[in-house]
Amino acid sequence: MEKKMYRLLVQFYRADSMDNQQISKLVQASKPGEVEYRKARLEQMKFIQAYYAEPDRDGYAKILGYQITLDGMAYVEEHRRTLLMFWIPYAITTGIAIAALVLAV
Repeated sequence: MEKKMYRLLVQFYRADSMDNQQISKLVQASKPGEVEYRKARLEQMKFIQAYYAEPDRDGYAKILGYQITLDGMAYVEEHRRTLLMFWIPYAITTGIAIAALVLAV
């Protein structure tokens, strides 16, 4: 998943749900259609899902916004856990190495 889509997914994780205006403000897209592409891609990956208004008399329902799914939440949490499992041991070993260097001098 590209970095920009992951950032958008993290915003969904924090807010739980967002409407189209909120998404457009967060994305700050430079290319036309980029916001729709990211939403469609996240929806295709089943990380977000649309929620709808009540259907009108013709049976059509307007999309009010999007909310994160359990799969999306799990992806964000797994990504965070993976990063922590890398950075914590790295920070500890680097700290030990720096302390040993300082004590040796």
